[in-house]
Amino acid sequence: MRRPKLVVSKCLGFENCRYNGQGSSSKLIDLLGEHVDFYTVCPEVEIGLSTPREAIRVVDYDNDKRLIQPKTNTDFTENMKKFSKNYITSLEDVDGFILKSKSPSCGIKDVKIYHKSGKSSLTSGGNGFFAQEVIDTKGHLPIENEGRLKNYSIRDEFLTKIFMINDFKNSNEDIKKFHNKHELILRSYSINNYCKLNEICNNKNISKDHV
Repeated sequence: MRRPKLVVSKCLGFENCRYNGQGSSSKLIDLLGEHVDFYTVCPEVEIGLSTPREAIRVVDYDNDKRLIQPKTNTDFTENMKKFSKNYITSLEDVDGFILKSKSPSCGIKDVKIYHKSGKSSLTSGGNGFFAQEVIDTKGHLPIENEGRLKNYSIRDEFLTKIFMINDFKNSNEDIKKFHNKHELILRSYSINNYCKLNEICNNKNISKDHV
């Protein structure tokens, strides 16, 4: 049987590739290892940055966000955008993402955005460049960072989604069977979407393409 396939930041227990030469740990990722398949990636290493390396940050130049390495004043924006787009569009069959929190490449909803003067941050609620491309391209899939997944409710919803997506792909186009199996949880998430799927299941000529 197929298992859920997740793209995960490589520094989360797979390789010491953070800017300081260290890695991070995630108890959830350790536990998931027996139940899912991981695709690991470190966007910063992929664009040629060494480990360890001088830190990079997201800098706002009058609403134009750039990925800058302050120590060398190097702009990695275009390299990161190109890699992110190519990598993410090459993913043919994945079910979700767990990315590194607060990272200027992978962070979700918690990245510091710095003023062009570099003296202070404008906000701490932005997305990293790689993460933003993930959201723009694969936003229909579950996407979280390892920090938010420490919250029980967020973790429960994330796991429910990835295993339901996997179960759907394992259903061999038997949508009625999938619908009946998950009827209660589908209703709890969205009664409107449940009703739409119910209508599809009542159509004799149905396939996964309808969902």
